Amino acid sequence: MAPIRIAPDAFAAGQPHSPLRISPDHAVFADGVLVPIRYLVNGTTIAREAAGRVTWYHVELADAEGGAAHDVLLAEGLPSESFLDTGNRGAFANGGGAIDLHPDFARAVWQRLGCAPLVTEGPEVVALRSWLLERAGRLGHASSAEPAMAFTLDARPLRADGQDGWHHIAIPPNAGTLHLRSRSAIPAEIEAEGRDTRRLGVALTALSLDGRAAGLGHHRLTHGWHDAEGALRWTDGAATIDVRGLTEISLALHAAPLYWDAAATAVASAAA
Repeated sequence: MAPIRIAPDAFAAGQPHSPLRISPDHAVFADGVLVPIRYLVNGTTIAREAAGRVTWYHVELADAEGGAAHDVLLAEGLPSESFLDTGNRGAFANGGGAIDLHPDFARAVWQRLGCAPLVTEGPEVVALRSWLLERAGRLGHASSAEPAMAFTLDARPLRADGQDGWHHIAIPPNAGTLHLRSRSAIPAEIEAEGRDTRRLGVALTALSLDGRAAGLGHHRLTHGWHDAEGALRWTDGAATIDVRGLTEISLALHAAPLYWDAAATAVASAAA
C-alpha cells in the first residue's frame, strides 16, 4: 500500500507544516468530518508516491478508564485521526490474532465510537476537494488545457502538421513505431466532482492509414491505449502505433479538459 504525500500548507498555512506521508485509508479532519485521504488526492499537493517496503505506525489513544479512544491529533500540524479498531487490529505486527470483520460491522463500530462522522462522498467531499484544488492553484500549482503533444518516430522526433484537430504524418520507409506523448491527468484527481480514475492523455476520435479510415480498435494501436468507448479512444499519455509498411497516418486528436502543468509550477515556485 503506497503512501500518499501531503505537501506543506496543502490544507491551510502550516497544515501540514512539512511534507506528511500517510496511508490511503487514514482520515484527516476538516470542516467537522473525517475523510480518508485517498478521496482527496489531487495529483499535486496531495499525491500518491511510489515506495518500496513501507512500515506503518498508528497511534492509539486511551480513554480515562484505560480503554481505547478515538480522537483527532496533529500530524505535522494537520488534524488527523488516531487509530480506531474496526476489526483490522490483526493486520498489525503487534495486533494479536487475525480478525476479519464484515464491512457493515466496521461501519457500525465507527458510528458508535468514531469521534466525528466519516465521509467518503457527497457534497462535503466535493466542497473540500474544490477548496484543495483552489488552494493548490494559490500555492503555485498551475493547470493547463494544452496537452503538449509530441510525436517520435522510432527514436527521432518529428513534426506533425495539425489542422482542425487532425495530425498528418508522412511515414518514411523502414519506420517501425510512432510514439505519441502528451500531458496526462486523472479526472478523479484534477476535477472536484471527477470520478474517472484512469490516467488520460489525449483522445483519438478518428484514424486514417494510407488514406483509408480505420477503426479505433485497430490492431496497430499497440501500447498506452485505453479501450475504445463510442467515438473516442484515450491514450494514457504515452501511446504507440505500429506504422510498419505504411506511408502516411492521420489522427484526429482532442485534449482532456485540464492537465497539471509541471513546468509552469516549477517556474512559479522558483519565482516565489
